[in-house]
Amino acid sequence: MWLLKFHIAFSLLCQLSFIGVVVAFKDRLRRFQTEPKGKKKKYLYWLMFFCPGINVIFTIVVWIMAFCDDTTVELITSQWDK
Repeated sequence: MWLLKFHIAFSLLCQLSFIGVVVAFKDRLRRFQTEPKGKKKKYLYWLMFFCPGINVIFTIVVWIMAFCDDTTVELITSQWDK
């Protein structure tokens, strides 16, 4: 039972961190957007909440995206075109 409580608490903590970073650093995260590809899939957010490994990975990736500099963003987005 304690493991289930820990899982829910940790998942909520990561989810709140993810949402907080996306809201607070919306302009910095827009640097990574390219052309729109269609409708976003909302099932990823549910998958992120229920899978603790994916939850942690998404949270770490958003934190890294929010705090990287412009040259790193250009390097990453140039790799997408290849």
